[in-house]
Amino acid sequence: MRTLLNFFAAGLALCLVTGCANPHDLLREGNIQRAYTVSKRQVDQRLKQQKPFRGAELDVLIASYTLLQEEQIRRVETLQSEREPDRWLALYPIYQQLLARRQEIEPYLPLYRQADPIYDLASLEALVENARQQSGAYCFGEAQKLFSAARSGDKPAARTAHHWLGRSLGYVPESSENVSLQAEMLDLGTVRVLVSASEARYYEADHVLRYLLSDREPERLGWLEIHYTDPYSRLDYLLPIEVTGVYVSFDGESSSCQTYSKEVIDGYTTVEKQVTSGDTTITVKEQVPIYITVYGSVTTVDQYKSASGDLYAQLMTPEGALVGDGWPVSGHNDWSNSYQICSGDSRAIPVTCFGFSWMHPSDREMIRGVSSALRRNLISDLRGIFPDSSGSSRRARR
Repeated sequence: MRTLLNFFAAGLALCLVTGCANPHDLLREGNIQRAYTVSKRQVDQRLKQQKPFRGAELDVLIASYTLLQEEQIRRVETLQSEREPDRWLALYPIYQQLLARRQEIEPYLPLYRQADPIYDLASLEALVENARQQSGAYCFGEAQKLFSAARSGDKPAARTAHHWLGRSLGYVPESSENVSLQAEMLDLGTVRVLVSASEARYYEADHVLRYLLSDREPERLGWLEIHYTDPYSRLDYLLPIEVTGVYVSFDGESSSCQTYSKEVIDGYTTVEKQVTSGDTTITVKEQVPIYITVYGSVTTVDQYKSASGDLYAQLMTPEGALVGDGWPVSGHNDWSNSYQICSGDSRAIPVTCFGFSWMHPSDREMIRGVSSALRRNLISDLRGIFPDSSGSSRRARR
């Protein structure tokens, strides 16, 4: 009985793996890839169970393998005959597939000695390696066409060259030349802006600039790199800023009160009551609730404080020539907190009071928030000025 159960379990597992598909039918229907997959799984299952092979199983496996390889080889021949310069980018993954399938079939060849695997492993490995090198060389060649323009100040050319060098490194990561050239193209394609400011004229403005500029790491947004201290490298633009106004409000607070009343039971008293039953009157004692009206209140307190700041920015070249018109930049920082105070008899209050009183932030904290808002808005403006340079934000590499 146990042997029979094991037999059915093995059959069920095979059906689950293969979908109970007949590889011979799949091959006749032209579903070659599925026929290869199913027949390979069936052969693997027999190997695992140490069962003898039926010749038909290996026939389908080798036939479907051969058809798949021949199809890929025809694609290789077509691409090679067209002689397009970028053909290696298409050939490389085909050779990889040919090699991977050839490596897959290797363990089965001793079981089917009349099989012709078409290519030997060493030849396919050589073809894959050659296609890899040729793909890397093609991508490098596309980048190389743009080096002269990039080094003459054409940033789009530098960015395109950077892209092709990245693709080349995807094929030949061992190329140190590509790595150094890609770093050069990254530098040449980058718009590098230095934000600076003259001495502030009053206390609040000094703190805005201190938080905005001091100890600030460079930021890279796509091809835009923003510096807040001199990078001692090539600069494309200077961006002097001037604080034109800073405002910090007083610590604000307002409150409103809602009162409530409710009639509640506040204990019980005993009273005597005459009860007549037929011709008899008796006295009984009864508990009677005592009702009173209770009162409570909920005071809602709103705390608030705000600050704002304004800059004026003007883009210019490192030589001092103005670029376009200057523009204002504004930033705001608003703080608020709400809480409630419950007083009186809690039985009268239909809500649960929330929150706690907080200390208002200091003026310096508020100015720090204004500085952050000004910086975000300034960066947003720069991304609008250099739309081709914008991208996902990340720290610039020093």
